[in-house]
Amino acid sequence: MRSESQPGGALPDPPSPETPIAPAPASGDLDLVATIRDEILRDGPITFARFMQRALYEPGHGYYVAPEERPGRTGDFLTSPEAHWLFGRTIARQVSECWERLGRPRSFAVREYGAGSGALAAPMLAGIREESAGAFAATRYEPIEANAHRLAELRAALEQERLDDRLSPGDLRAAERPPEPQAGFTGVVLANEFVDAMPVHRVERREGRLVEVGVAWRDGRFVDEPMPPSTPELEAYLERAAVQLAEGQRTEINLGIRPWFAQLAEEMTRGWVFVIDYGLPAAELHSARRRQGTLKAIARQQVLADPYADVGRQDLTAHVDLTALELAARDAGFDAVGRTTQGRFLVALDLGSLLLEAQRRASSVNEALETRSAAMWLLDPRRTGGFAVSVFGRDVPLEPPLRGLADPTARATCRRRP
Repeated sequence: MRSESQPGGALPDPPSPETPIAPAPASGDLDLVATIRDEILRDGPITFARFMQRALYEPGHGYYVAPEERPGRTGDFLTSPEAHWLFGRTIARQVSECWERLGRPRSFAVREYGAGSGALAAPMLAGIREESAGAFAATRYEPIEANAHRLAELRAALEQERLDDRLSPGDLRAAERPPEPQAGFTGVVLANEFVDAMPVHRVERREGRLVEVGVAWRDGRFVDEPMPPSTPELEAYLERAAVQLAEGQRTEINLGIRPWFAQLAEEMTRGWVFVIDYGLPAAELHSARRRQGTLKAIARQQVLADPYADVGRQDLTAHVDLTALELAARDAGFDAVGRTTQGRFLVALDLGSLLLEAQRRASSVNEALETRSAAMWLLDPRRTGGFAVSVFGRDVPLEPPLRGLADPTARATCRRRP
């Protein structure tokens, strides 16, 4: 979770239009600043999506490919897997059930996007080993991660727990080099706080027309620059989602979700996709109440106002459009299996029993209290417990519901693709 404290609350809305933020002189990774500046001076203003892509993922310079720790207790923000191993251990129960529901296949892939240093993978794989020897023997873990430093840490974490036999050398793949489409895999895809870090386009309604908010270079700094929409897909998505922006309202559109699901459709034969992230349905996310959108920068456990400051050294993130997720999944041939909150999902998977066992084994009262505090943070609807868990399936049984979707409200969005 991109939080201004650890553990922390839900991200606040960005500053209102009445409190404009003056852009600061360009700072951060100065080589990256120069690279982006030179592109703008050569080719003209760029989309914010292009700026965000380079700021976060530029090889050797981007925020997510640097050697420094990003998520974690000593990093810029804390995610659920870093908060406590209980998260990964509980997810293992859902993954093990998926293997059972698929008929116990001999080969079962668990692919994690944004795998990081293994904070989710290690306890999850250990949990699968405890839950089901058959599922563990069939499991092949596939991390997709942009940062080579994190991949090395992930391998070390799995080796420490004697789990590296679930990981073949060819499975250490970087996100900026997508895996070649395979003949088809059966299994589970996990994307925990991955989609919110996809580059987004910024748009605004001006004089009744849609304008894209691009990025220009002026007076030694990056600044907003109005420009015609870079692609008709921007207006087309708003129309399809029945979103009408108010005059002067700004929002973000993630066009990367569709090709991501399209790639998954090429590679997955059967299985489930679990997307866990902070987000809202389109009608709420793009409502006039959020006149400045949800884009924010994060560094040093703080939400910052200027997306152009500390280029390459601060995170950039926007809330996930849950409607866009569902539309892209259905277009790619997936069924929308259901949607729930992280808190309800973990409760349905009986995180409580794991918590009691962890407290029983705690070596001190302080450890027991810290474990309980972390569990409450994972479940609290005002914290990460309020994150959305969106589940999609390809050639999978829809009934009975998956264990994590046992709450009746979780199946309200369940529908077959047209």
